[in-house]
Amino acid sequence: MTTLYLTIKRNVLITLLLILPFAGKAQDYYGASNMFNVFQYSPSVGLSTPQASDFMKYGNLDINHYNGLLNMEIPLDGYKDKDFDLPMSLKYVSSGFMPGKRSSVVGYNWLLNFGGVITRNVKGSPDDTKGNPTQNHYQYMKDGLWVVLENDSFWGCPGYYLESFRIPIKTGVGYDKGTDVDHDYEPDIFQFSFGNHSGSFIIGNNGNPVTTVSEGYKIDLSGLTVQEYSTTAIPQESTIKITAPDGYIYEFGGNNTYLEYFIPNNPEGVQQKPRYITAWYLKSIKAPNARKIDFEYESRRQPVHYRYFMATYYNNDSQNTTKRDVTIIESTYTPVLKQVRIDNSARIDFATRNNGPAFFESADNTVYLTSISYYYNSEKIKETTFNYLTKGKHLYLNSLQKNAETYSFKYNLSFTPPSPLTLSLDHWGFWNGSDIISFTYWGVSRNTVLIILKQPKKQIRFFLMQGY
Repeated sequence: MTTLYLTIKRNVLITLLLILPFAGKAQDYYGASNMFNVFQYSPSVGLSTPQASDFMKYGNLDINHYNGLLNMEIPLDGYKDKDFDLPMSLKYVSSGFMPGKRSSVVGYNWLLNFGGVITRNVKGSPDDTKGNPTQNHYQYMKDGLWVVLENDSFWGCPGYYLESFRIPIKTGVGYDKGTDVDHDYEPDIFQFSFGNHSGSFIIGNNGNPVTTVSEGYKIDLSGLTVQEYSTTAIPQESTIKITAPDGYIYEFGGNNTYLEYFIPNNPEGVQQKPRYITAWYLKSIKAPNARKIDFEYESRRQPVHYRYFMATYYNNDSQNTTKRDVTIIESTYTPVLKQVRIDNSARIDFATRNNGPAFFESADNTVYLTSISYYYNSEKIKETTFNYLTKGKHLYLNSLQKNAETYSFKYNLSFTPPSPLTLSLDHWGFWNGSDIISFTYWGVSRNTVLIILKQPKKQIRFFLMQGY
């Protein structure tokens, strides 16, 4: 039996300058001199789920020489024959503890390194999403770049103007005054990782992908569907194909079970964000001789909660104070791998349960992998099983048994777990050892706002100086 000892680190940063995600704004407001807004929020770990984000960060890395992350990988049984080689492993991400980061399907900071995914970093409007360019204020949004290219929806000019950056000027009033405010020309950044392949690409001004990898990769965007603007609807079917230099074709995405997508909360009085796709999961691999491997998923909702604080102070003849302390609730729907089929003879089944610890909500139970079973001609030939332990809101991989091998894991969990919505975080979102969960507002003058983060027997004070 192999036993590995792991430590859940509590990162504490001591410096003369304490930085938290504050933003201040000073402006004139219809004659009222000096309106000052203070926003504070507990940062989330991103819109992508841990399985997707960690797969992109660490799935293809042997070791990170820049941050010293531990390279610990446990090989699992994948699949291999004369045409296909699908390795499978577990990777441990030895970064610090982020209370707001939920456990993946194989436990906190563990990654099932198998299959593949395309994620993206949205710049402006999502490339494949129609906007609301005719709407004003909170509902206004430009068309994404792919929408512009697909619909050739430029202002009174042919599409090739974009390639030469000859963007026209439109006259009018309000939102239509000045340059092109209907279309977003900044491309999203797409990143892919599968097998031994990784890289990124953007959509060029001529509609063709521009990659960062060497020649030999072909990216087919013909299945990238233009998504109608919506804040709630399930995305339409969307696919991206990548042909590797060896001739194998990898297809990502499909219907909603192959798409990770984000549903915003959009509370009243803020910019209305659209629903959009955050990741396309590997759907199939096709060999040059036409043999094929198919992946099957089920879609699971994972709520995302984060804190929003606002204090607005008006200094004129009298002082008025407006305070808001709300929890924003949004959702990410993510694919959970259920089965891999090779021809009609072999398959791999991934059994999961959804009765792990509730994370943000009472019904938000953690989904976790219990076994991986391998079949040939409907006969089970081997199996890997997983066991877990719970600490607070998180699930930790306790042991796994692979054939005759058993791996067990020991963690340093000698701490009281904080709330996933704790404010006791450093600038990068890592836990600093406390559990501050509420704001107290004390005092205001013309140029200074004093805000107190408060917990029993401990206070941290921030002085925010008003700018002009």
